[in-house]
Amino acid sequence: MIRFVTAFAAALVWTAIAAAPAAAADKVVLMLNWYVYCEHAPFYYGKAKGIYAAENIDLEIQE
Repeated sequence: MIRFVTAFAAALVWTAIAAAPAAAADKVVLMLNWYVYCEHAPFYYGKAKGIYAAENIDLEIQE
């Protein structure tokens, strides 16, 4: 009986976690220090490759 109750509780918790709504992406605005230079390339590369989107970050890059 204890095994059944434990399994039922675990299934209930798993269902509650799986049914949780997805959170909206965090909006981040990155202000560059002046004009676009080669030192800013990793930020553009990450945005182009979808690295920020994969981490649920909505990145906007401004000059």
